[in-house]
Amino acid sequence: MSEEKYRFLVDWFDPTMKIKRRFVLSYYVSDGSVDMYDLTTKRLFLRRIQCDNVYLEDLFVGSIVNVLSRQLYIVDFGDRTTAARFSREIESTVLIINESGFIHLGKIITVLESNDLAINRGKIIDKEKSGFNVSSFAENLHKQFVILELRGQNAKNIVRKLLNPEVPIDKPLRWDLGDMSGHCIGPNDDRTAETEISIFFPSSKEVHCNTVIHRNTTCCVIKPHAIREKIVGRIIQDVIAAGFVISALEVVTFNLGTASEFLDVYKGVVAEYKDMVSQLMSGPSIALEISKKNSTNVFEEFRTYVGPSDPEIARKIRPGTLRASYGHDKIKNAVHCTDLPEDATLELDYVFKILPA
Repeated sequence: MSEEKYRFLVDWFDPTMKIKRRFVLSYYVSDGSVDMYDLTTKRLFLRRIQCDNVYLEDLFVGSIVNVLSRQLYIVDFGDRTTAARFSREIESTVLIINESGFIHLGKIITVLESNDLAINRGKIIDKEKSGFNVSSFAENLHKQFVILELRGQNAKNIVRKLLNPEVPIDKPLRWDLGDMSGHCIGPNDDRTAETEISIFFPSSKEVHCNTVIHRNTTCCVIKPHAIREKIVGRIIQDVIAAGFVISALEVVTFNLGTASEFLDVYKGVVAEYKDMVSQLMSGPSIALEISKKNSTNVFEEFRTYVGPSDPEIARKIRPGTLRASYGHDKIKNAVHCTDLPEDATLELDYVFKILPA
């Protein structure tokens, strides 16, 4: 019996040749290993190797995976078996959290994570600065709202069930929204879900997060490993519970160039710089602008709350900090936060203006 594997067509921009190259990426289910076949030269480009940062749930058309620091864009399925398996099981939908529910944002995301719904794209929008009048949700949108594109098995029905307990569903929900569902809006049918995705996340001229304040605020980036570990909701709710306000949010993706540039202040200063870059480009991140009412120095307060970069040290001297609670080591330490006050505006501009452009 042949070994179970899935094939995807992927594009990689070769920085040396300055050309885009296409490969077949094969993922082996038994051990999570991968290999790559070059469609131009008709030769094996990468022999089968173990790849710690490529997961089955990351493999879908439109996603980005990193193999040996090469950022690969999945553009299509590589064979019929893969197409049949993934197109049947994995689907996308949207969920809106209105401004009245921002205080519960982390709890709502935790419910989504517990039901195996992955956040593919997302942002906070001020509708008065952008306008989404063509959306079927337009009349029910608050001035500000979070819009999330969610992916997962049976995602459309799961979201419908979360918003309407009467909806029948094959697989029972692990958690439900309870009273928090009153702050949320979602599609009632598959066609509406697809239409709303095209409205809020179009292939061109997308409206990105437009709520950045830039006054006494700081930057936080939830790292890819935290997204994979499904602890985003807990991190965000802890931030809110500590009195901070998430004034801007967008799901962003770094490549080798942008991750290196964003973390350039650490180059030659910390030994883990290259590993920090690799982690940041290993999958989607969630960029946050952090503010706080009645605070004169949000940068310093939030940096203290995040804790030392080494979670082991944080657990000893700052046990209540984010990195103490959710970090593993100096690379996978849950979140990045601005370390120098003069860099706060620069980092916010980078993640909310340069990256999404």
